[in-house]
Amino acid sequence: MERQPGKLETALALISMALVCWVTIPPQERLWLRIRAAELAQAAALRAAGAAWRRGHEGMGLELAGEPGAVVRYGEALWLSAARDSLERFMRIVKP
Repeated sequence: MERQPGKLETALALISMALVCWVTIPPQERLWLRIRAAELAQAAALRAAGAAWRRGHEGMGLELAGEPGAVVRYGEALWLSAARDSLERFMRIVKP
């Protein structure tokens, strides 16, 4: 009976494979990949910022109307804002 690799072993194998692939790519291709990753992260951060604003605005409307659900909207806005901030940190790391 063969032993299945654990989650840590699988993660390490995947990371090492990605590192080997990254090192074998020519520098110009790496630069283009970094630029594309930064563009995608920027677009996702922009969408998250807009969605966070909308959720916060909806939450304020619900709160002022005295309807339930404002806390849920505020929580969604907080989560989306945190996602936006994480994407912005990622962009600073990746951007050439």
